[in-house]
Amino acid sequence: MKTKDRGGETVIMTINWSHKLINEFEAYDLDPRELDKGTNDTGTTPTVAQPAQLRELFKPGKVLKNILESQAKS
Repeated sequence: MKTKDRGGETVIMTINWSHKLINEFEAYDLDPRELDKGTNDTGTTPTVAQPAQLRELFKPGKVLKNILESQAKS
């Protein structure tokens, strides 16, 4: 993965989708409270591995701030 720092935020520029660590990634349970529900022989909650998804997110800028301020004045 190649990243760049832009204005204090890390932006992912590229991802090597054929890399061993991505292809062999095994998901694990992040919520220990789920261990009480439906555990398997190893005492861990079974998880279903899903392929990584790339999502583009937009950060609200000055335009949204101006719209909210103008509505607050109304």
